Amino acid sequence: MPVANKQSTVRSADLLLVGSDPAPQRMGGSRATRPEHLQAALNAMCTLMLSSDVSLMPKRLAGKVFEKLIRPGRFTSTESEQPSLGDNLFTQALLPLSKQGVPFAALSNALSHLASSLAWTQSQSGPFASKDFENSHAHALIVGPGGVEERSDLRIGVTVLAPYTRFPDHTQYQARAFLALSPMEFVTGSENWVKVGLGGVSYSGAGEVTAVRCTTKPLLVLWCNIERR
Repeated sequence: MPVANKQSTVRSADLLLVGSDPAPQRMGGSRATRPEHLQAALNAMCTLMLSSDVSLMPKRLAGKVFEKLIRPGRFTSTESEQPSLGDNLFTQALLPLSKQGVPFAALSNALSHLASSLAWTQSQSGPFASKDFENSHAHALIVGPGGVEERSDLRIGVTVLAPYTRFPDHTQYQARAFLALSPMEFVTGSENWVKVGLGGVSYSGAGEVTAVRCTTKPLLVLWCNIERR
């Protein structure tokens, strides 16, 4: 379990924020109808995160995120030129998801169409990280600063881990909700590790130390948060 419950909420301690910039929206792109596959991904994510069996805290947070998404941001058509570690892990993790029922198959299809537009990055390592962590994980923003949909008020990101990888303990800068798209284990605060199945929704509050890990299969998780001002 993480070593502490509440830590100082410093941006640099949140490993899911490394490599991204909370500055106002960059110039370029257009504010128009949201691209079809992005809207399909958001619709499926909304369905799963606001379902009746999701607990109150992550549902409330996700509800605020999707309410803000009623007004679209700006969109760019940038595509990655060469495959990266993130691309390879993402492809592996999406394959089992595509064989699940609705809305998982629809979400897998939408995410696969967005794959070439994702800019993958790796975090620094940290406490209790698995061996070779830097080369066994990646994450990208779907919505947010530098994402497929450019905006500064919220983030929707995706994180992938290779099999038998543990993400290090890190402090969440703001409250965040997580949607598991593969089996994973999740821990936050001073609690014990919890097994989370496909479609499970987890929550970590601002200042809480959080970590995730997987075993024999790659981990694929979507997450969202409102940006702190």
